[in-house]
Amino acid sequence: MLNCEESEDEELMATGKHFYKHLDKEQYCNVNIELNMEQLAQMVCKTNYGLHRFISEVIDIKRTSKWQEDKEFADGLESLLNKGYF
Repeated sequence: MLNCEESEDEELMATGKHFYKHLDKEQYCNVNIELNMEQLAQMVCKTNYGLHRFISEVIDIKRTSKWQEDKEFADGLESLLNKGYF
């Protein structure tokens, strides 16, 4: 398991890889999970209506957030989606 020391973060970023830091209340940062953002983007964009489906899911997630700014973000993103920008 990796901790959140700054030197380790710098090493991870130097590799050019993307990481998600899993946080919890007890240990604050107990694991870094490698994400292949390029592969994720390819999967989303190359499927039938993939980008539209992905953005729709983001809208649904943000809309159920307890934060007002997330709900406003969802409304703005939905407006762009409905105007055909995606």
